[in-house]
Amino acid sequence: MVSSLNDLLKQCDSVGPQTIVINANIDCKSSFQPRIRDNKTLVGSFKYHTLYDCDFRTNDRNGAQNDNPSDNIIFRNLDLQNKNESTILVNIWSSRQIWFDHISFSSSLNYNRKGN
Repeated sequence: MVSSLNDLLKQCDSVGPQTIVINANIDCKSSFQPRIRDNKTLVGSFKYHTLYDCDFRTNDRNGAQNDNPSDNIIFRNLDLQNKNESTILVNIWSSRQIWFDHISFSSSLNYNRKGN
C-alpha cells in the first residue's frame, strides 16, 4: 500500500512483479514523468483512488539504449486527473500488455477551441 508520492514513485520504479494499492489521493505535480516498470498492477482502494498530474511513462522518453520499455502493466480502479498542468496522464512507448480497467480520465483545465 502507498499513501505518499515518494512511496508511489519508489514502488513504481522497483524491479519485479508487484501490486501497488493506492491508500490515499496523491498529487504527483512535483514529480516529472514517473517511470512505471514491468509487471506492475496499480490499483486504487475503495475510498482513495485519485492520482493528480502523474504523467506516468513506460520507457525512457529519450530512448536510452539500456532502458527497455515496460510491459505487463495494469491500471485498475483509478481516477486519473489533470488539474495543474497540461500533461499526458499515461505515456506508453513501445510497451506491450498494458491494461486499463475501471479508469476515469478527467481534466479541470480550461479548453479553448482556438488553440490557446
